[in-house]
Amino acid sequence: MPFDPVLNSEQLWSNPASPIVDLAPEGCFDWVSAARDSARYPAYADCPQLTFLGRRIFEANLRVRENRPVAFEISLYNRGDSGTMKKEEFAALTASIATNLDAWAGAASVTQST
Repeated sequence: MPFDPVLNSEQLWSNPASPIVDLAPEGCFDWVSAARDSARYPAYADCPQLTFLGRRIFEANLRVRENRPVAFEISLYNRGDSGTMKKEEFAALTASIATNLDAWAGAASVTQST
């Protein structure tokens, strides 16, 4: 199930967060606490499978402040869930994801040093 329309919505950051969580397909997002400051999509086998840019989402976290979204974190690869791969395969995957994200964002990504 593509999640792109939610992330592409111009209203994502200006609308209350509750509808994003409460109106998402059942089993997608659950509030992490009664404070409703974070919601999580765990991508368990019994959850609807979400995708972004044609790639499976393995986990997503919505951070909320004063009932407004402030951050959306999406994992397109989780070693524990996605399986292991060789270093070269992982480098190719991350480069491909970066290319997709650059095109989606309309800006070049910046590599952070560790």
